[in-house]
Parts: sequence; structure tokens; C-alpha cells
Amino acid sequence: MKKSYMNILMVEDNPGDVRLVSEMLKECADASFRMLNAERLERALGMLSKESVDVVLLDLNLPDSRGLEGLEKIAAARPDIPIIVLTGLNDEAVGMEAVQKQAADYLIKGQINCNLLVRSMRYAIERKKNEGALRESEERYRGLAEAAHDMIYIIGRNDRIEYVNSYGAAYLGFEPRKIIGQDRAKFFSQEIAAGQEDSLERVFKTGKANYYENSMTVSGRTMWLGTWLTPLRRDGDVGAVLGISRDITARKEAEEVLVRDKDTFEKLVWKRTDELFKTQMKLERSKRLSDIGTLAATVAHELRNPLAAMNMAVANIRRKANNPALEKHLGNIERKILESDDIINNLLFYTRLKSPNYEDIKIYDVLTECVEVSKKQFKKKVLVKKSFNPIKNVSLKADPTQIKEVFCNIINNAHDAVPDSKGRIEITATCDKESVKFAFKDNGTGMSKNDIERLFEPFFTTKTRGTGLGLTVCKQIVDMHGGAIGIESEQDGGTTVAITLPRRHLGKA
Repeated sequence: MKKSYMNILMVEDNPGDVRLVSEMLKECADASFRMLNAERLERALGMLSKESVDVVLLDLNLPDSRGLEGLEKIAAARPDIPIIVLTGLNDEAVGMEAVQKQAADYLIKGQINCNLLVRSMRYAIERKKNEGALRESEERYRGLAEAAHDMIYIIGRNDRIEYVNSYGAAYLGFEPRKIIGQDRAKFFSQEIAAGQEDSLERVFKTGKANYYENSMTVSGRTMWLGTWLTPLRRDGDVGAVLGISRDITARKEAEEVLVRDKDTFEKLVWKRTDELFKTQMKLERSKRLSDIGTLAATVAHELRNPLAAMNMAVANIRRKANNPALEKHLGNIERKILESDDIINNLLFYTRLKSPNYEDIKIYDVLTECVEVSKKQFKKKVLVKKSFNPIKNVSLKADPTQIKEVFCNIINNAHDAVPDSKGRIEITATCDKESVKFAFKDNGTGMSKNDIERLFEPFFTTKTRGTGLGLTVCKQIVDMHGGAIGIESEQDGGTTVAITLPRRHLGKA
């Protein structure tokens, strides 16, 4: 396996500390490093403008800088590079202050080991990448809102306006900066505010989106607004409401004409309504993906570090205790750590799902590999009947990594569902000139009709553990490949998952 390569700039004027870190990194067999050293902040800034650097290790006390000055200058010069602050035993408070500002992490000299240092650097690099991706995503969605010819705004529980786009501010007759942070009633006319108040209260109370229309008189002419109010959840509760108001005066006037000529104008009305609905749904999906991306980064940060520490603790206990009586308990802890890591991986996989990287793959070999991996993962005695010889020499255009993810998810679900004894899974496959069809059948507990209807919803699961993202990811992958996935099941009657994949990439001629 190709080793990862990390470029490190250590800004430290103490040769002993530099040598100690350098020797420490040599102990890490699973990674390669190139370490540069700058004794002064001025030299470090010059090197950052010329050298390729992945992470900076920064001592806060340098000949030409003291305290957080060096951190601020490096962060301003290269905001794309994560900085890890190195502090003394008596400077932990300074390290915490650095993290609250622009540092990715802080490490206490004298308490650093190889694993802690490498893990901190890798996490800092990954988090910086995630922050950049999240920032780009937010800018994209803000750009979409600013380009919209609808009034888009966010109102908090305190009835203050938290955001308004340029179109909305112009519609209200003010600049955005004069509206944001102010009471809603100051800027919306009494006619609009009256309709808003009841609808806002309903959304905050029920947590459900609400649409309403109201009219107002402007220069003697009746104007109409159609408004969608959508709840924005914060820490599980409705913390604010997203409003999208569209001038529907033209539609209302068209409705009056429809009284005289309904057939002529009905299509026009539905087209405009459909546009409004699609715009709202697009914004809702964008917000949901942004929230999931933030959640994924938080989960990786908050759980992976303690899980790694627990894993190291188990290894140390096993090595030092050498007690067979503890082995069963240590094994249980390791399994739970692996299960937790799988949950994190599923969540990250869902938020980072990309378009397929198409290759010619031997689908028989891919399916066989997934069956064997699942057998090793589960301790149940399950009879797996393989009936997919018809596809032994069949190739198709697909992304091998994504297809493996689909097969492994389906087979693992089957293993989870079947009983501990007399469990049975049957896998069949057939093909024709256009497509390959797969069926995964088990004799597990099955599912109710209501559960089947929700299986592909994100975060829905019938298991006692798991994220509920497995089948959602499977459907997305199959859809991106131009295929189809369906599920048939009966309560206590087993489940059959059917998948169809085209043999060639439908996006190409």
C-alpha cells in the first residue's frame, strides 16, 4: 500500500524540541513525513509562501514574536493550512485560547507521543478540508438565495430578522444591513405582518412548513404575495423560520381571467405554482445537505478521537494484563468500537457521495468478494446459497467502490435479519444484453408495509443500532448508475432485495 506523505513546518527556535519531534516521527511506520524548520516567525512566513506545507507546528514563544501574534500572522498569510500550537506545561490556558481563535489543536510539550502527534496532525488537515468544503457550500447556497427573484428571509424566535436577500431588502425598500437584526414588524407592512404572525406561530408550534397568501394595497393596486414558511431546526427544536415570499399578483390576476376562460390559463397557473414548489424544495434539500455535512464533521471530531483512545487502552490492557479471563470483555469492547466506527463511516460516505468513476468491472468477482467479506464479519452460522454463475464472465461499466458498498450493505442487512440458527441467504443473478439483475433473499424477520415505504429515507432504520443511511446510500448509488432497486418483504416472511444495473454507462453514447 502506498504510504501517505505529509509536509510539516515546525516553527520552533529550540533545536532540542525540533530534534525530539523529528525522532518521534521516525517511529511512525505507517506514514512518511518531510519536516521543515524555521527558528523565527519571519522565516516561517517566507517558507510558507514558497514551500508546499500540509500542517504547521507552532511554538508561541519565538525570538521575533510572543503569544498569539505568530498564530494570527500565519493564519492571515495561509488560512488554508491548519496550525497546531505547541505549549509548555504551564501554558495550557494559552493553548485553549489559541484553539478558540484560529488554531486547529494544541499539544503540551513533554506529553506528546508519536501516535498523538500524527493523529492530531491528520485530524487538523482533514478538518481544514471539511471547513473549506463547508464554506464553499454555504457560499453556493447564499449565492443561490441572492440570485433568486423572490424575497428570502429568516426570522428567529425573538421575532428578529436574521437574514434577508438583496431582492427582499429592495422589495421592502431598505438595504439588507439596515434590516438584519431588527424586529420583523418594523419592515413588513401591517397587511403582510398580520398574515405572517399566525403562520409563524403555527410553524414554531408544530414544526411543519406552512404556505399562505395575502394581499396588500400599493398605489391603489392590489398586490398579492405567496409565502412558504419552513422550520429551521437548531439542537432538535425549531430555532428559526425560513420564509420565501413571491409576488403572485400576476397569478392572481390570471385567476380572474380563468373565471372567463379556465381552460386557456389553467396550465399557466400550475406552471407558476410548480416553479414555486420546486424552488422551495431545492432550498430545503440544500439546507439539509449542509446540515448533514456539518453533522458528519462534528461526529468524526467528537467520536473518532475517544474511540481511538479506547482502542489504544484495550491494546495496552491486553499487553500488560495478559489475562485470558479479560479477553472476552476486551473483545466485546473492540467490537463495539468497530461498530461505532462503521456508523461514522456510513455518515461520512453519505455526505461525500460523488458521481460514479466508471470502469469495466467483472461483476461476478465483485459480488463474490462482498459475500466472503460478510461471511468473515458475522459469527452467525448462515447458509449462503450462491446462484450467480450466469454472470461469471460478464463485464459492466460501473464504479467498483460504490457497487461494493451496495452489495455489502444488502448482504450485511440480510445477515442481521436472519435467525442465529438456520439462517439462510440466497443470492441469484441473471443478465441479458442490456442489464444485469440481482436478487438477495433471506429468511429473516421481514418488515411491515409501513416500514418498506420508508426504507430509503435518510436516518430511518428498523434496527436497534445503526444510522439508517445504508439503504439510502444504496438507492443513490443505483440511481446514479441508471439502475433500479426494489424491496419485497412480509412480516416474519423474509425479505427480497432486487437490483438491476445497466451493462453500459447510459450517460455515454
